[in-house]
Amino acid sequence: MVEKLPSLKLQLQGPLSNLRDGYIPHLPSSQQATHINRIFLDGPEVREEVFVKEQGVPQRYVSDADDARCCHWVAYATREAEEDGRAIIPIGTVRLLPFPHLPHPLPGAKYPEIDCEGNFLPSPPEVPVSVADRATTLHDGVEPYIKLGRLAVRQEFRGKGVARALVVAALEWARQHPSFFNSLVTKALSKDPSPQNGENNQAENFAWRGLVYVHAQSKVIPAWTSYGFTIDEGMGTWHEVNIPHVGMVFRLELEG
Repeated sequence: MVEKLPSLKLQLQGPLSNLRDGYIPHLPSSQQATHINRIFLDGPEVREEVFVKEQGVPQRYVSDADDARCCHWVAYATREAEEDGRAIIPIGTVRLLPFPHLPHPLPGAKYPEIDCEGNFLPSPPEVPVSVADRATTLHDGVEPYIKLGRLAVRQEFRGKGVARALVVAALEWARQHPSFFNSLVTKALSKDPSPQNGENNQAENFAWRGLVYVHAQSKVIPAWTSYGFTIDEGMGTWHEVNIPHVGMVFRLELEG
């Protein structure tokens, strides 16, 4: 039986513009350069415990280049120091990936490779912001959305509300900081060469209005439902390394 956690602390790490300076995505966190932010490395450490050691996902898929533009939350627990001398250990993590994204997965498709979300999808060239995605039940294919992903909690600390605390913290931060995401939309638009939207290709037409997505394994639908997410039936079901996935959506009421 797992003992009750003495305390739980959440830490936020914003995007790191200099992350690519010395960071090697396919290496374990213990082998990364020492100058890289510790909070940023603690997230992949948890992913390695869950995805690699527990689920058998290859190490090269645990982290990716998109980590640099994500916001990351890491949950820490305090307990008696272990052999490595640490009394404060990372036990859970989640990341929030801003707009723009790869196109929605295709219903019935089977994907062998992991994409920037930690999902097994192809990795096409960057899609221009103004190019519409396919419409689904809960997404018109145009409205910008943010996406939660890489949610992981060490096995011995599950069932204690750690995952919920991470999701709630990420959603609440996003709700309070819509300008953060809109500034990224404006930046992406400035690099978008597509003329198809003409005068409508303006930042105000692509403002983030609180739409949040997650690609959920079918077996964890109840958990995401308890967090307030709803299945987007129009996205259908697709498989990532033989694991069925669905799209789920949540609409935040933004401040201001």
